[in-house]
Amino acid sequence: MTVCVVNGPTIAYYTGHAPEPSQQLAQYLSHTPSYYHLDVKTTSASFPVTKTVEEPLIRVTIASMAGAEEVVTLKPSMSVQDLKERITQSRLGANVQVSDMRLHHLGLQLQDLKQTLRSCGVQTGSTVQMVVVSKEKAPRKARLFLRGTEMKAFDVHLTISVREAAQEARALCGMDESYVLTFRGHVLDESMSLKEAGVEMGNVMKLTPREDAHC
Repeated sequence: MTVCVVNGPTIAYYTGHAPEPSQQLAQYLSHTPSYYHLDVKTTSASFPVTKTVEEPLIRVTIASMAGAEEVVTLKPSMSVQDLKERITQSRLGANVQVSDMRLHHLGLQLQDLKQTLRSCGVQTGSTVQMVVVSKEKAPRKARLFLRGTEMKAFDVHLTISVREAAQEARALCGMDESYVLTFRGHVLDESMSLKEAGVEMGNVMKLTPREDAHC
């Protein structure tokens, strides 16, 4: 015999405690309003068996910007953060930091790292694009000064060639090709970079008419 009694959120099962449980239970329940009699059986006890249902896996293609692809097996309940970490364990993401990785699906960036793949619409057959963002900062421009008809600030990368710097300087000062870039009284070699020519932050260069310049 099995007796099932609910007490609030609690379900209790009682088996084989009395030869005539139905009469005793009915009498007990009549004096206990908080209990509700669900079922009384005189058969042997039977308890529900809880089964764990395995979550179906999905196969998703990860594609890099270079065109390489790799198929990975995932759980739909995985978060975007979980997916990023999973990609770092794959061939495509072996040398990629999670913080440098951006994922896109159907043209949208998966920005919410806690969002699940299921809620993002990622399923078997989906393709997720992986974009690696470089955090290397572009070199800062150096502030130089140009002396032409007047002194002007000239912000430029010291890694560019003297030829490029001269073109930018002439454009800034409204001068033509007859003017060359000089530094400390000498015409700079246009095949060198400003840095190689010894130019540093804060230096003053001059645009000089070619015929007056000294090599």
